[in-house]
Amino acid sequence: MDPQVKGALIGGLGTASALGLTYFIRKSFSANSVTDKQDTRQDTTSSQPQATPHHHKKGKNELDNEADDYIVLLGDVGGTNIRLILSHIYLSDRDHRVTIKEQTVDSRTVQSFEEAVKNFLKEFEDSNQWPSVGVVGIAGPVDNNVCEVTNCTHWPPVDGTALSQSCNIPRFMLLNDFAVAGLGILNLKEMEYTRLTDSLPSHEGVKLVIGPGTGLGQGFLCKSEFAPYYEVFPSEGGHSEFSVRNKEDFDLLEHAHKFIEESDNVENLRAKGKVNRISIERLCAGPAVPLIYDFMRQRHPELKKVLEDEGINFNQLTSHNIIDAGIKRKDPLCLKVVDKLAEIFGCETGNTALKLLPYGGIYLIGGVTNGITDYLLHSDTFLNAFYQKGRQEKKLRKIPIFIVKGDLQVGLMGADEQARRLIYKLKQESRSNQIL
Repeated sequence: MDPQVKGALIGGLGTASALGLTYFIRKSFSANSVTDKQDTRQDTTSSQPQATPHHHKKGKNELDNEADDYIVLLGDVGGTNIRLILSHIYLSDRDHRVTIKEQTVDSRTVQSFEEAVKNFLKEFEDSNQWPSVGVVGIAGPVDNNVCEVTNCTHWPPVDGTALSQSCNIPRFMLLNDFAVAGLGILNLKEMEYTRLTDSLPSHEGVKLVIGPGTGLGQGFLCKSEFAPYYEVFPSEGGHSEFSVRNKEDFDLLEHAHKFIEESDNVENLRAKGKVNRISIERLCAGPAVPLIYDFMRQRHPELKKVLEDEGINFNQLTSHNIIDAGIKRKDPLCLKVVDKLAEIFGCETGNTALKLLPYGGIYLIGGVTNGITDYLLHSDTFLNAFYQKGRQEKKLRKIPIFIVKGDLQVGLMGADEQARRLIYKLKQESRSNQIL
């Protein structure tokens, strides 16, 4: 089967099908007309030849309904970095896009997200490359197009509607970071993920996106047989309780209370303080790795502390140090940490799967997932913990699991997807108003 067709089946129907674009349907879903063409994602720079765009100069507050190409502002905002891209996209061909400008900014160096956007766009004020829409994935819950970024306490709340007005962009939409990640997996190609299981996704089945990074993000996608495309729903499931399954888990839970309240480890400083509960992301995310390491070094004093013996003070140990020593150097103590993390990750993924029954596929993403991918692929720990659900094990064995490759910017891919949907909606609204 053609890789693009496989990718479409794995990812589900994206914007192109929703818009009824004949080109994409012919290209991706009509097996009889698929050509033996190498599957590549084209992404060019603005220095290359391109069609004359039909978009707007600053100040024009409506879309050209007859255009096929538009300038869009895409973003991915976290507590550490802001990544912005100004892109020239074509609705009829999602593989043809031009990156006009791309920039990463330290979130701590600007006083607001609005400042970052205006600085980024300043050079385009008098050009025909002003964006028609802005779509940004942002690390925090979004309510009525407003978000308070958890790890940017010096910022005022980010308000998408206010940004639309102050930056003169017809529509500016904010989405939770895992919501845009969910949209991003809809257009994955076969080369952009690795299968962890052999099961195939069911057509129009629920999809789950989950992965540890700074926290444990979760989101899911649903599609009715009457709907044109998948809709994405963010979740704060990472803040639900840690599930204790055995004596080791109970001891780890007790240790976590003390560690979070008292440890001066660099990974714990952002969340250090009194706690009356332990959520799952406290033990299944980047900052959890030194916590689990501290637990294991006390539980297994016979194991050498290689990293500390090399002169690294425990308070300076990061998740990257520990995972790297376990995966690449096979340090026994660090391997125990990675194994326990994979077990907790597998258990929580299984718990979430029981609630959603995501026969459309589970997609594992995130920085920590990327760091332990080799271990997930070559150890049974994750899958054993995922499947151990008693009478429901057979159901879980039917659910396909994919690891999205770490070099993909699924958040920005999802912002691109949402921008296409948004442009289509605005065009439809404009045409309806003209008829009226």
